[in-house]
Order: sequence, then structure tokens, then C-alpha cells
Amino acid sequence: MRVFLPLIVIGLSMAHAQAAAQAPSEAQVAQARQLFEQADEEFASRRFQSAASLFRQSYDLLNGHENQYLVLFNIGQSLASAGDYAEAIATFRRYLEEGGTRIQNRGEVDQRIAELEELRGGDDGGGGGGGPPPSSGPDEGLLAGSIAALSLGVVGLAGMGIFGGLALAEHDSLANGCGATRSCTESDVATSDTFAVVADVSLGIGAAALTAGVVLLILALTSSSGGDEAAFQQLWQPNSLGGAGVVRW
Repeated sequence: MRVFLPLIVIGLSMAHAQAAAQAPSEAQVAQARQLFEQADEEFASRRFQSAASLFRQSYDLLNGHENQYLVLFNIGQSLASAGDYAEAIATFRRYLEEGGTRIQNRGEVDQRIAELEELRGGDDGGGGGGGPPPSSGPDEGLLAGSIAALSLGVVGLAGMGIFGGLALAEHDSLANGCGATRSCTESDVATSDTFAVVADVSLGIGAAALTAGVVLLILALTSSSGGDEAAFQQLWQPNSLGGAGVVRW
């Protein structure tokens, strides 16, 4: 099953930065934060290569900070979204290596790496820089079911029209014949009744099938939006420098 990972959003404070050995200066942290926020905006705008470049610059400015490694995750996500699978894999592995025991999402990242390995293996050029993965199309199974249901609905409504017309014609014929003298027997009206029942059943089947077809069509079309774009709109946010929570930088 394909695994999508959202961006990590980190919070860097000068109190933590000053506590780390050879920590970046206040000016460097401020610049890194500005670049990080620009990268986040580029990523949201699907300019993934630009986002990766800005995240790298932010990472470099945080050299010596104990949680510098977190930015590697975002670099990897940007590269993967840009279709640069080889670089993304290398960056994710570097993220796992530098984070060590502090990594909280190691299992998810391992799955992401495995997925990217498959994508890279499927590239004609051996992976890397081939552009972002194509958007997934509508679910073929749902689409086929929708077409079948809509077709059945059309047939049902057509049957209602045909047999409804026959029932009316038969009724008019009886009205001008035995109906005028009130001498119609059960066998005389049986055909008209049969046509009427078939018309009613056809209407019910047609309406139900059309409704099902429309629902399946909507599901088929909306199922294609569950790809990268939707996954990357979510954020996994640490509450300070490594904890789980919902705090931005």
C-alpha cells in the first residue's frame, strides 16, 4: 500500500539553539526560519525543486543545531514530489542516520523509501529528475460500475417508455371495444395489466440504476484526488524540537 508522508514542521527557539554545542547564531536561526517558511510556501504551491533548494539552505544555516536533521525530511519530501527519486531516497536515509534514536516516524520513512525504490526501478532512465509522478486517474473499477449502472438505467427508462406506451394503447383499445359495453373479461385486460406492471418495474429499475451510476461516477472521479496533493496538505508537527504536537516554527 502506498504511504504518503506530510512535511515535518519544526520549531526552533534560541534557548535550544544556544544550548547546543557550536550552535548557529541568532541571525543564522532567523535567516534559516525565513528560508524554511519560503520553502514551505513553495511546497504548498507545488514548486518542489525550489522548495528543496530553500530547505537545503535552511538546513545549512542550522549547522550545529541538535535538531538540524529534521529539515532533511522536508528536503526528501520535496525531492520525492519533484520526481527525483534517487536523491530523495539518499536524503531520507541521511535523515534516519542523523536522527538516530530520536526518529519517531522511522517505520513510515522506511516504507516511503521502499516505495520510492519501486518508482525508481520503474523509470526508463533509472530514476532521478524525471518529474513528479503522474496524477492518478479515476478508479477504473468504480468507473466501469458507473457505466454499467447508467446503461442499465437508460435501458430501464426506455423499457418504461415502451411498455407504458403499450399499456396505454391496449387500454385505449379496450375502452373502445369491450370497455364501452362493460363486457371485458379478465383475459381481455390481462395484456394491458402486464404491460403496466412491466412499465412500473422498468421505471423502478431505471431510476435506481441511474442513481447508483451517478454515485459510482462521483466516487470514481473523486477517488483520483487521493494522491500526492492531498497527502502533502497535512502536516506532522513536533511540539518543540522532536516531540509530537501541533506547533509551527
